[in-house]
Amino acid sequence: MNKDADESKGHFDELQHNLADLDLLLVLIWAWKPIERNRVSPIIVDQFIGSARSVAVLRDKLHIARGGSFVNKEDCPDACQASECKHHGEPLNSAGNREKLSGPASRKPKGSSIGANFGGLMRMLKTSSREARNIFKEARASDELAHSFISFMHRNFPSEEENCYLTKDWRQAAATLSIKVEKLSREQIVKKVREFSEYMEVLRNLKE
Repeated sequence: MNKDADESKGHFDELQHNLADLDLLLVLIWAWKPIERNRVSPIIVDQFIGSARSVAVLRDKLHIARGGSFVNKEDCPDACQASECKHHGEPLNSAGNREKLSGPASRKPKGSSIGANFGGLMRMLKTSSREARNIFKEARASDELAHSFISFMHRNFPSEEENCYLTKDWRQAAATLSIKVEKLSREQIVKKVREFSEYMEVLRNLKE
């Protein structure tokens, strides 16, 4: 993923049931580095490596929280025989449209081959609803791998971290760190919280 891109891209869309316990996910963050006049070279600035299945579990829980679902071979939209269904576990969005080309043909949206961007490393952590925020916080608090992955993504894309939490969350984090927030804007509170090296652990332990 390009750290400095306006909209950095990276995908992890392997279906959860295809992943084994020892399968690993490697995510590389890179940026352009000047090497001489008018020449640049890509360099790796950060990396994550960890259980692919654990990240997929977090991804899929948040997908469901956003109103999405997964095809069940016992009730496939293409009316497949359960023993022959190739769509089991395929993601559908909140409108019931497929989010991968390998999804059910009957769930192809009009004017497009797929309905969204399943497995986008940025998109998968979006928390636009209370349910999604609760699932996100619970996973981060209880799962060391989830916390590690979230921290990796947020330290490289800080705007995603800021938008992931409500103002009341940042205020709660500030209170934990004994930061006075009177007359401070949300942006100023976030900046103050980030001055503490342990702030991600504080965010991890936020309560509703």
